[in-house]
Amino acid sequence: MPPPRVRFTMRQMMVIVAILAAVIGTVEGLRRRRESFNRRAELFAQKGSAAIMDEQNYRMSHRTNRRDSPFYYDNRTSAAYDRLVEHYDEMRTKYERAAARPWWFVEPDRPEPDWPKGVPKR
Repeated sequence: MPPPRVRFTMRQMMVIVAILAAVIGTVEGLRRRRESFNRRAELFAQKGSAAIMDEQNYRMSHRTNRRDSPFYYDNRTSAAYDRLVEHYDEMRTKYERAAARPWWFVEPDRPEPDWPKGVPKR
């Protein structure tokens, strides 16, 4: 017994092609979105490590407690850098989660924490 002959009309072929195009476009869009989130996560990881290094360098180069000295170390600096590093770590985690599930909604980024007035930022 020969297999049944399948016949497609032009309309059926156009519907099939449209469905395939929509599926392929959606998959490609999600792939690009995942790559974008991975790049943002890497950027925030780099910013976090740079902030840690800046704080350590600042601490090493400023070792006196005399306010009039150019080597004065302000204690508020450590707390400010800690908040900054924590912010970058939260953002990195947020984008790593978003990259794992690119079809989910991603909330807007929070602004960086305020830097204390009068404290130099490196």
